[in-house]
Amino acid sequence: MNESDLSMYSFGARIGYQIVIWPIVVIGTFGNLSVLWRVSFGIGINSPLKPMYRGVLLSLALSDLLLLATSGYNTLSGFIHPNILWTLPDWACSVLPCLQTTAALSSSLALAAVAADRYRAIKPTYPPPAGPTWPIVALLIFFIWGISIGATYPVLKLYATGTLIVLTDVSYYRASLCLTTDRSKAAVTYVAMYLAIFLPLAIAFLSVHLLLALKIWRRRRRGDKLNLATSSESQFTETSTATTSATMTSPVTLRRPMSSPPFAHRNKRTVKVVLALILVFIVCRLPMWTFAVIKLYITLSGRIWWHVQAVVTTLSLFNTAANPFMYAFINEALSTVAWVRSWCTKADDANVTTVNREKMKSNMNSIKVPRGPYSP
Repeated sequence: MNESDLSMYSFGARIGYQIVIWPIVVIGTFGNLSVLWRVSFGIGINSPLKPMYRGVLLSLALSDLLLLATSGYNTLSGFIHPNILWTLPDWACSVLPCLQTTAALSSSLALAAVAADRYRAIKPTYPPPAGPTWPIVALLIFFIWGISIGATYPVLKLYATGTLIVLTDVSYYRASLCLTTDRSKAAVTYVAMYLAIFLPLAIAFLSVHLLLALKIWRRRRRGDKLNLATSSESQFTETSTATTSATMTSPVTLRRPMSSPPFAHRNKRTVKVVLALILVFIVCRLPMWTFAVIKLYITLSGRIWWHVQAVVTTLSLFNTAANPFMYAFINEALSTVAWVRSWCTKADDANVTTVNREKMKSNMNSIKVPRGPYSP
């Protein structure tokens, strides 16, 4: 095989993918390590976070770190070299796909557990339930990783290195490619995992978060109606008081500006966060599993599909980097976004004020004062 036939990415494309992927891998690794430290040591034993949520966050961070280490290592090594030849050790061709699938599956299970825990916590029960204890949480984490390892064990035997002769303009050399040993068996394995595990988890994740968003939105609507009734009653009381206290005057109606209660803003922000979680799941996680199944049933030719593979892998890596800020550090992320938004708003207001002042100065300069009879 000619060496030029093994070059699927141009030099500019390889540099561009590295510029995007390297920061994602670094930020994702730092973020997930921070989650491990915060859940294990940073928030203490008497933290308000329930053991269920802390345990699931721990499992999610471990699976994201595993996916960053395996998929990031494999992807970046492919972009560093000018061709698609396998440059890693031979054992990595069999182990890395298995570990990538294990990490992706355990992460999906952890996200489904997070969704179920959030929906259970929002139920109007008093006193609020304490949730599962640490032994049950440890058993759940063991169950998540046991299912993930057991379901992805067949992937360990699906890939192996193959040797080929690469021809150059002046000579030839021997190289390796990471190939699928049995394409039909790989297709059956991935389709079984997709239909039996990932698709039900995706439906459960999306359904629970949609129900959660609807419940919060309905609670916000009830709060707005209650606030409206309270404001109307207070306005009626003020009108009656002003009418009876005034003498020989007409009734005076005092209207105070209606302001939304603080919980309405919090509910609205929570709905936006839930919708963002749904959007990130659909855009970043669903294409990875779908493309992994499609490429085993359809023969894909052309360089465009290698770019699709790179984009799908980049989206999955971005998901692992975004999970710490969407689940463990959500308050810090929202505070940062609010600070950036307020800073941009102040900058816009300052620009508008400057423009208005300049307009006023120009208008003042353009005013012509007529000469009167007493003017010199």
